[in-house]
Amino acid sequence: DYFGLIFVPPEMREDTGEIERAVEDHFPSVISLDDIRGDLHCHTDWSDGRFPMDEMVEAAQSRGLEYLAITDHSPSATVANGLTPDRLNSHNHTVRTMGSDLAGIELLTGTEMDIKPDGSLDYSDEVLSDLDIVIASIHSAMDQDQAIMTKRVISAMQSPHVDVICHLTARLLERRAPVMMDVESVLEAAVLTGTVMEINCSPDRLDLKADHVRRAVELGVIFAINTDSHRINQFDNLRFGVQTAIRGWVEKKQVVNTLTFHELRRFLNLPKSDRYEFMKSRG
Repeated sequence: DYFGLIFVPPEMREDTGEIERAVEDHFPSVISLDDIRGDLHCHTDWSDGRFPMDEMVEAAQSRGLEYLAITDHSPSATVANGLTPDRLNSHNHTVRTMGSDLAGIELLTGTEMDIKPDGSLDYSDEVLSDLDIVIASIHSAMDQDQAIMTKRVISAMQSPHVDVICHLTARLLERRAPVMMDVESVLEAAVLTGTVMEINCSPDRLDLKADHVRRAVELGVIFAINTDSHRINQFDNLRFGVQTAIRGWVEKKQVVNTLTFHELRRFLNLPKSDRYEFMKSRG
């Protein structure tokens, strides 16, 4: 107010047009931590998580989350004890049984499914159709060239079952460089296919990074801000993803896990081709 400007969140103060927007009084209503209602990416000791499912659910609920997707790994992730189709079926039964006994938090069946090197998926369409949500990611053949890697991810996006692409570039900060990929083409494909892009909250990842988030906002991409928790304390990392989203100028209306549980169910039950319009209709 001292300078006659509206408040600019510290995360946005990067000399990328925020002052000009503030002067014009045409400033985005960026997301806040309180806007997040659920987490669509976490792991339990069924795969490579460190805690049982009930403890992960309790930890999420104690932090005020209204819903949680249990997304343990798929078979190709052998190092992460990925679930065979039979184990996934048992996993789904456990999630549904636990969810029916809970009050105050809703559970979704899901998987973090590997995108294979040729772009094919780690589960059949029949298996995927039994899940509430499918998130997909790269965990192998990370040395592929840019053209092949880009085609690989876009191929996965074209599946009607792949709801979210998570930690797109597979980077691990100070440990693993991002894969080679035409991120612009992938973000454009997200809009064309109705696929959600994850902002991964893990301090080891922060992927999408802020520059990619900002470009995705310009293209009209829809996001999920997820913790990728493997331990109960990692749900506290949600703030890092929100801060990354703020740096990218993301608004609440662009994030699927700001939806109520019933709205999220409606979103996921729509054909992917209709989902972006659903989010736009919320204003």
